[in-house]
Amino acid sequence: TPHFSYEPQLVAAGVSDLVVAWYAVSPTGASVTHVAVWDLAGDAGPRWTRSLSNPARLGRNVIVRVAGRRLFCAWIEKTEDNRDAAVWAQWLDLDRAGRPLAPAQRLADAGPTTWNVNAAIDGDGRAWVMFDATAGTRADEVFLVKAGDATVSPVRLTDDDGVASKYPDIAFGSDAAAVTWFDERDGNQEVYLAVAPLLQLRNQFEAHARRVTETAGASIGAYVAWNDSLVGLAWSDDTEGEAEVYFQEFDASGAALHGATRLTNNVTASLIPAIQPWGDGFALSWNEDVVEERGDHRSGGRSDIAFAVVP
Repeated sequence: TPHFSYEPQLVAAGVSDLVVAWYAVSPTGASVTHVAVWDLAGDAGPRWTRSLSNPARLGRNVIVRVAGRRLFCAWIEKTEDNRDAAVWAQWLDLDRAGRPLAPAQRLADAGPTTWNVNAAIDGDGRAWVMFDATAGTRADEVFLVKAGDATVSPVRLTDDDGVASKYPDIAFGSDAAAVTWFDERDGNQEVYLAVAPLLQLRNQFEAHARRVTETAGASIGAYVAWNDSLVGLAWSDDTEGEAEVYFQEFDASGAALHGATRLTNNVTASLIPAIQPWGDGFALSWNEDVVEERGDHRSGGRSDIAFAVVP
């Protein structure tokens, strides 16, 4: 049994299956990504579990998405000396114990400070992966790559300007994609949003990039979702001391429909909001970090999970 398991990703598949992805670190330091499926109607263990990453390398930060009865997983692999880091992906058959539908595919080079990946499935069932990396660039920049092609070709979206562009997220609406990230181009960590058809984002990304925040603090951890023709954006900002969660809605062109709404006001650090469509609005969940008990991955610490619905 591994000593530690980290950063679970959960997604529903139909009305009865819950898909969970995570990475586990063994007592020897080996790190492997996994995916498993539970039957929500039963109380037994997982129906099946499958390891994803190469056990000879360090696998981490796996994400999972559902397309019908197929699962798409993407993760980071690196060597122990951190000289070779890469983003990998694979399609699996949900109904056949996670049988691979194709071999695992190396999508792109990552970097020593590539900490996570995000992905979305478009209307044609294709998987798109976003990440940041120092990969032929002076600092971390945002990259987009389509998985599954015989020859993959990552596209750098943000300018190679020597300042960090970090933690991108992507979501698809009926006619456009929405991409968010935080950027230090203006001398501070600020949240940006770009909304446009995917081809326009790939070819003219900077023309569609809009700065969402303008505060004295750090605006980070932005995530995005569509609900019909609305784009919901959530992020954290620490201008008032501890980080607080903010929310804002945009139309299908990326124009703001109102100002940012502050959702939290407490002594804990409100961080990393997840966002999903819910009814006519959005559901958000985030981490409340108890600062005085903060630890690291191994020493523990304390945090709570909060949930809210924004109509």
